[in-house]
Amino acid sequence: MQVHIAMLEKLGKESEVKDGYLKITEKRLLNTSLYWYERSIRNTLLMMGALTTRFGKSKVPMPGGCKLGERKYDLHIKILEDTKAGYGNCAGCCRMGYQQDRSLLQNK
Repeated sequence: MQVHIAMLEKLGKESEVKDGYLKITEKRLLNTSLYWYERSIRNTLLMMGALTTRFGKSKVPMPGGCKLGERKYDLHIKILEDTKAGYGNCAGCCRMGYQQDRSLLQNK
């Protein structure tokens, strides 16, 4: 969970833990590109889906390994491709976006 919170903060959200609750606020427009240099496992792909759903586009680093070693993420990519959004890899990152109709995700 701490990795997700740190990623949200990197995108522009603010977080606060108080009395056992996590409060996440957004006081400015979020970035649609996540620049993350820590090990991300598959967390970046989760951020990619959320950003694309909300903004119609996203750019995140390719998933990395973890202490257990490299793990496949092809199922995550398949699900993202099934949304009919454009998807591609470039220079160590994944890009995703809709050309025209963002409502495609609503039917899935």
